[in-house]
Amino acid sequence: GSVIDTYTDKNIDGYKLDHVTPVDATGAVSLTISATPENNVIRVYYVKDNINYTVEYYYDGVKDDSKTDTDSAEFGSQITSYTDKNITGYRFDRTENLPLTISATPANNVIRVYYVNNCYDYTVEYYYDGVIDNSKTETANAERDSIIRTYTDKNITGYKLDRTENLPLTITDNAQDNVIKVYYVKDVFAYSIEYYYDGIKDDNETINNTALFGSVIDTYPDENRTGYKLADINNKPLVITADSTANVMRIYYVKDNFEYTVRYYYDGAEDESKLERANATYQDVITTYTDKNITGYKLDHVTPVDAAGNLSLTIT
Repeated sequence: GSVIDTYTDKNIDGYKLDHVTPVDATGAVSLTISATPENNVIRVYYVKDNINYTVEYYYDGVKDDSKTDTDSAEFGSQITSYTDKNITGYRFDRTENLPLTISATPANNVIRVYYVNNCYDYTVEYYYDGVIDNSKTETANAERDSIIRTYTDKNITGYKLDRTENLPLTITDNAQDNVIKVYYVKDVFAYSIEYYYDGIKDDNETINNTALFGSVIDTYPDENRTGYKLADINNKPLVITADSTANVMRIYYVKDNFEYTVRYYYDGAEDESKLERANATYQDVITTYTDKNITGYKLDHVTPVDAAGNLSLTIT
């Protein structure tokens, strides 16, 4: 006949009291002891509790508290989704604790979502004399709003940098705008034209000038001299290279050959049958001749002669 109105609470983590039987009119536990032991039973019912959990959002590793979500779920249940809170210029990186199994400790019930600066493609194009060389185009990627200030120098022999476009480049989310253009043009190089006379260079005649890489020099001023003739031309046409020491055209002149005659006179009258013709190099000095004296005659004189009176004909 006594009344039992208490019991030992045996709740466990993650659960909460649901109800107890038997109860009185007020709902409080109340068991009146009867003579039948199997009826003397208090039953205490527990159910899984709802536990708080949070979803935290990080941008480049920094938590944005204004975006944190707090909710609750049944103990032991799994959370497999979250609200995507990506922002312009960022991309999803990773999550932590997803899926999340709800524990009895709210501080442990945290899903972390990480976003980082999104990366976008950009290209570097290379132009030579205004024409793009697609084989040299480079493609890379960088975070949005980052600034690209450098590029790979792809100058080639004989060229020089002319200008760049879109440098520095601020990366946008539109790949078509993310283009750096590098322009090269032909450089100017020195060249010379040298003149040689009988194999000896006359430095006073040398011509020094400049021209664009790859241009062709196929003419030269004729610096021939009286009594000389053109013998050879080296490196004509001259194609301008990046090596100025190789940009040399050489013009070779040599003394020409000219005819001279030996005329024979007997008592002042020329015997044309005895005339001789020969050739000699310009400025050669002729000091001999074939003696064509005849019976009864003797040598009278020879012309022209030098200061000593000896035969001396300088070829002109």
